[in-house]
Amino acid sequence: MLKLRVISAIVMLAIVASVLFVLPDVAFTFFVVFVAAAGAWEWANLAFYTTPKQRLVYAALIAVAALVFLHIPAPLVIVRLLANAALLFWLYVLYQLVKVPVKQSHGNRSEPGSLVAGAFVLITTAVALDALRFHVSAHSIGLLLYVLALVWAMDIGAYFVGKRYGKTKLAPLISPGKTREGVAGGICAATVLLCVALVLSDTFRQNLLLFISASVCAALISVAGDLYESRMKRARGIKDSSSIIPGHGGVLDRIDGVVAAVPVFVGIWVWA
Repeated sequence: MLKLRVISAIVMLAIVASVLFVLPDVAFTFFVVFVAAAGAWEWANLAFYTTPKQRLVYAALIAVAALVFLHIPAPLVIVRLLANAALLFWLYVLYQLVKVPVKQSHGNRSEPGSLVAGAFVLITTAVALDALRFHVSAHSIGLLLYVLALVWAMDIGAYFVGKRYGKTKLAPLISPGKTREGVAGGICAATVLLCVALVLSDTFRQNLLLFISASVCAALISVAGDLYESRMKRARGIKDSSSIIPGHGGVLDRIDGVVAAVPVFVGIWVWA
């Protein structure tokens, strides 16, 4: 299993590197749309729309919607609107995770409200990723990679510290494997990354308060994204969102922190 995970990770990194550094810019846009569509395919299943036709229709609609949003004139206006809405959405998610940690399952009854939430989450993520690459202040491959690395640092730090020192459950009714010690480890790893970025970038130092605020909020909210998906999977009665990525589960399993962190980072960053 470990060998399979490593091979899959190398393949995914190669694809991302090619999209960012080798292929033309349009390839990045289509890659983002593809990831949103793949996530939608899995999200439909979590919302109890389980037939291939239902899932394909939802994925196609999300892909078309993402393309439309990415090509609307005055993109920064759309970025501001969606990113700030995402801030409010994920604050509400945090409230719901605390108030109702266990999502009530309705048997096999479909959940149209969950489809609406999924459309919002996936489209705002697509727009935010595109904005980091092409539209917001200091947009660049470097800024995009930094925000993604922030999520990865949280995940890696939480995994290793939690595995070694984790004792106090973070949200036992949602994800029993996550611990408060693990989250603390993730925060430490993200803080190290933040400090390195400040040392290497004049742009980040010139926007110090904004950069730190956006980074801290994005790192913390990535945990909510992880728990939000775990809560949906628990209600659906499945372990992984799919098995599309060998050894890793589904697309949503790999981007559950990204869909929360990236729009929140952008939502704070565009306040400048």
